Amino acid sequence: MYPILNHEEYVAKRRYWRKRNAYYYGDILRLLKYVIPSGSSILEFGHDEGWFINELKPARGVFVGASRPAVAEGKQNYPHIEFHEDSGDNSLNLQGESFEYILMINTTGGVPHLLPYFKRALRFAKPETRLVVTYYNYLWQPILRLAEKLGLKQPQPIQNWVSLHDLDNLLELAGFEVVKQARRMILPKRIPGISWFFNRIVARLPLFDKLGFWNYIIARPAAYHFAKREYSVSIVVPVRNEKGNIRSIVERIPEMGSGTEIIFVEGGSNDGTWEEIQQVANEWKDRRKIVVTKQEGMGKGDAVRKGFKLSNGEILMILDADCTS
Repeated sequence: MYPILNHEEYVAKRRYWRKRNAYYYGDILRLLKYVIPSGSSILEFGHDEGWFINELKPARGVFVGASRPAVAEGKQNYPHIEFHEDSGDNSLNLQGESFEYILMINTTGGVPHLLPYFKRALRFAKPETRLVVTYYNYLWQPILRLAEKLGLKQPQPIQNWVSLHDLDNLLELAGFEVVKQARRMILPKRIPGISWFFNRIVARLPLFDKLGFWNYIIARPAAYHFAKREYSVSIVVPVRNEKGNIRSIVERIPEMGSGTEIIFVEGGSNDGTWEEIQQVANEWKDRRKIVVTKQEGMGKGDAVRKGFKLSNGEILMILDADCTS
């Protein structure tokens, strides 16, 4: 899927280059560990052999690799992670599984079509899922090319350099909304004392924050992409001497959500309210779910508490017998 000319050679040298540029990779890992607690469920789309997802210590980890050599290397090194080769389409089948975190670490530059790439990730998301995307800052392109020629960085084919603004738009089109975005590091190489000052202090100052070596975006699925679930409703109606209102209550309460039950709690009426409740409940037994009970204690609060104990709905409501609340 990614335009890497020699997958086997690229994967074989990943460990060497990661060690050589440990300061940079360590910064990415620090951010990931800050965002993602250990023991989470994580899905990563990547072109290395799964080093990042392994370092995050997931309870459930799935890595989708860009090439067969990457998948083979990962299976050998990290047997507790589940590996899949990326076919670049929607054939990846995880049996409807969703994950707490989805990672795309330095992959976007090698993906020919980013919109379907992000849309596919949404298939494995749930409302609380967080997508983390990282990539180099476009301003550093000339320096990175020079670093490759000088043997300071692993060579890569031509990349798609996409700005943070463009990534925001593509993520929105794919069904995500951005929670946070920023740039990090002005000096990607460790120089004792100097790197800390520039990366922790200077890099956060206005204007200088645009010069960060790498970008990151944290996004979540947009709420409208998840069907709204209907909830069941229980309506507690405390009644005392309200014989004339019982039938009207049943007729006027609409069906709500996935189902509505009406709970009458009668509290010592002397006008035939109890008998009226029983009669109406019997007449409507095939059309409405009506629960009737007598109150042992006294007061509206006691009646409401008893009604709540008998309720089966996910949403609880209270209705005065004169329909005022």
